[in-house]
Amino acid sequence: NVQLAITENQQFSQLKPNSPCNAGQISCIQGDLAQCVGGKFLTTACAGGSQCFSLPLVNKVGTSVTCTTAEDAARRMNAGSVQELQALIGGISPVPP
Repeated sequence: NVQLAITENQQFSQLKPNSPCNAGQISCIQGDLAQCVGGKFLTTACAGGSQCFSLPLVNKVGTSVTCTTAEDAARRMNAGSVQELQALIGGISPVPP
C-alpha cells in the first residue's frame, strides 16, 4: 500500500487543473483535493497547514486521497522526513502561511 500511495502521489504531481480526467476520479492537484466532474477537475483547498496526499490504507489494500500535514504523510509512507517524502514523490506544494 505504501508503494501504491507513493506512485499515486508521483502521478498527482504531474496533474494540472486542466488535465483530462474521468468522472468521479479523486486526485490531488498542487496540494488541493480535486474531483473530476464533467471531464474537469474541481479543486477544494485543504484546511490551513494541510495539503492533499494519497495515503496507504492500513486495514485493506488500497489508498485514500485526503488532506493532512506533510509530516503525517511522511510518517504514513515510512519516510524519515518531509524532505525524504518529497524526494520519493516528486514535489510537495509549499503550504501557504
